[in-house]
Amino acid sequence: FRKKNISTLYFSIYCFIIGIRILVIDDYYLTDLFPSAPFELGNKLSYLTFYLGVPSLAIFVHSLYPEDFSKYVVRAYMFLGGVFSLIVLFSKSIFYAEFLIYYQLATLLIILYSIYFIVLILLRKREGSMTFTIGILTIFITATNDILYTNLLIQTANIIPFGLFVFIFSQTLILSKKFSLAFNRVEELSEALQKNNDQLEEIVGQRTAELNELNLALAQNLEELRSNIDMINAQNKEIKAQHHSITSSINYAKNIQSNILPDFQHIQAHFPDSFLIFRAKDIVSGDFYYFNQKQNKFVLAAVDCTGHGVPGAFMSLIGYEILTEIIEHYHLMEPSHILKRLHLGIKKLLKQGESTSNSRDGMDIALVVIDMEKKELLFAGAKTPLVYIENGKMKMIDGDNLHIGGINSKDSIEFQQTTLPFGDKENFSFYLFSDGYQDQFGGEQNKKLMKRHFRELLFQLHAMPMKEQGDLLLEWHEAWKGNIAQTDDILVMGLRLK
Repeated sequence: FRKKNISTLYFSIYCFIIGIRILVIDDYYLTDLFPSAPFELGNKLSYLTFYLGVPSLAIFVHSLYPEDFSKYVVRAYMFLGGVFSLIVLFSKSIFYAEFLIYYQLATLLIILYSIYFIVLILLRKREGSMTFTIGILTIFITATNDILYTNLLIQTANIIPFGLFVFIFSQTLILSKKFSLAFNRVEELSEALQKNNDQLEEIVGQRTAELNELNLALAQNLEELRSNIDMINAQNKEIKAQHHSITSSINYAKNIQSNILPDFQHIQAHFPDSFLIFRAKDIVSGDFYYFNQKQNKFVLAAVDCTGHGVPGAFMSLIGYEILTEIIEHYHLMEPSHILKRLHLGIKKLLKQGESTSNSRDGMDIALVVIDMEKKELLFAGAKTPLVYIENGKMKMIDGDNLHIGGINSKDSIEFQQTTLPFGDKENFSFYLFSDGYQDQFGGEQNKKLMKRHFRELLFQLHAMPMKEQGDLLLEWHEAWKGNIAQTDDILVMGLRLK
């Protein structure tokens, strides 16, 4: 009736087996109850109750202490009891009586195991372990006595009924205690539950009153919140309108910047094996590239202005116009002279150095003049290097450690100029760039790419056609930055001179 406490069922089965056994041993009560019952029936019952009593006892003990009494011992004795019981059921007493000694020896083994088990539950202080130990030791002692007596090894008497009585009484005491504890626990829980219910009703009343007050306060807050939401929605509409207006203006500025900068196809018309990577961090760029031609000389530059976005874009337009004026009106074609004039033009236009100006804006630049007649490349740079490949080797010329413009820059500065002949070089190529590509954060550790890795990447790709180099540089940049935002404006140009 209560499957969670199955030990009670196993105990009743064991008691039933013992009850039958008492009918057929010693005084042989079976013949008093049933005079016509055959002797063979009583004899078989005496053997069967012994063979089934041991495994039923093992099952019961295991149900009481499942963590301590081995289930493998239970299964072993269930198997032995079943085999010996089948022998009794399907053979004559002259045959099955011969096997009794073997089962008695097996019984002695489980008694030895049980001694270990008893010590175990006593050490672990299991519930009812002392009472169980008294009962089980009594039945083991009386059972051992009866086995020795039956085999004529000692001269006593069959005292197993006394042992069974003590054992059954002790197990009944354990089970009764369990039920009593359970009922006591139920009564305690019922009383505690009633107290909790009373307290809960009181708490519910208090909470109800508090909630009513809170609801009133929430209603007032909700009204204020609705008013605030209406105001926020109005502000959002205004912000969206302003954002749209600003974005439209910046996009228009992008168109202006794009129209001012030379079409790269025009550069490719003179230098077919070339590429350009030009990506703004924001809509407009503070980096720009420059191209101009005077007869057989070509001016090419990569410029990185102070800042990015709109401020950088303004500086890029200023720088572009001053460079054009230097080349078109002053006819300067020496890189060092061009940079010096550019520096003076920036300082003059932004009034840098005057007390009324606090402008610190300027630019870094790498500028080359390609003389197709002399087959020479002239370079000068401000904070920006020139990287070139000749005869399969990468080389680099650092720009001067000087800025173009800036409040702390001197008026009279000189730039170094380097001349590189390329007429007798096989596949001479060079790269102009700003610092945006090499300063990009990314990779597994979210660090900058750095100059060295950028140059190594250029060298790995240098043998490929320039267009493929540009495509691979773009793909590698996207993979490097992953989900990280672009750090700065990016400008990279590569040209091969043949």
